[in-house]
Amino acid sequence: MIFFNHIRRHIGRLPFFGSMTPAALLSALQEMAISHSDSLGFSVQYNLTHHCFWSVVNWHLKLYRMPKYNETITLQTWSDKFARFQANRSLLSAAVPFFCNFHRAMQIL
Repeated sequence: MIFFNHIRRHIGRLPFFGSMTPAALLSALQEMAISHSDSLGFSVQYNLTHHCFWSVVNWHLKLYRMPKYNETITLQTWSDKFARFQANRSLLSAAVPFFCNFHRAMQIL
């Protein structure tokens, strides 16, 4: 299932010169992944109740330019390649061209 979300940049996530910082972009991507999981019933509360969480093992980000101030970004995300306690998540944006894939592993508390 592909999940869509629209994000408009806030001034607090922008440096002086008007583009989003890499750290802020990764934070927005992580928020998108959490929103997708929440929509499927796997919220943070669900993970706490079941004593588990996902940790990001590595990121691969192909970025052509950073989002500008007040620019609306439409993000798409989906999970794929599940294998026992590991999975991949992909994120894509067409207006601000980038593709991100990260590998994650489930951790049991």
